[in-house]
Amino acid sequence: MKSSKYTLALFALAFFSITLSLHAQVLKPATWSIRLSQQSVELGEEVDVIFYVDIQEDWYLYSSDFDPDLGPMVTEINLEQSNAYELVGDIKPIGAKEKYDELWEGNYTYFTKKAEFRQTIKVTGEDLQQISGNYGYQVCTDVTGQCIPFDDEFSIPINVKAEEQASTSKTQAA
Repeated sequence: MKSSKYTLALFALAFFSITLSLHAQVLKPATWSIRLSQQSVELGEEVDVIFYVDIQEDWYLYSSDFDPDLGPMVTEINLEQSNAYELVGDIKPIGAKEKYDELWEGNYTYFTKKAEFRQTIKVTGEDLQQISGNYGYQVCTDVTGQCIPFDDEFSIPINVKAEEQASTSKTQAA
């Protein structure tokens, strides 16, 4: 009889633990989305890969354009290498704020509420069907003093018009 009570108690404890963990909320203060400045491009054209980030209230995201040796984790966005496109310049943060930090003795850039990064690419191959890569970043809050690093992968489809489609479109427009 004692063993069945013991088994029942262990079962109840395990069930309670599982139920409690299912209700625990995963803390993710930044949500990323990726778009292209235009969905359909011609061979030789440039297009921007645009990274949008929604940042929860009281949190901030470090930008990509300050000295990575300063201290905070710099946002890094990496596109997979491809023969079908080439990078044009570096990733550009749009509208980042700048602040001097006495602890690190230097300036860093960051975003609150919303962030935007842009990477221009030039399409060099008709076989380009998607752009893939990864990003790593850190978000922090002064409310609790938390800083959390994240990383993720992305893939976005792209439509490259064949040369005959592009020349037909130009002829019809003329």
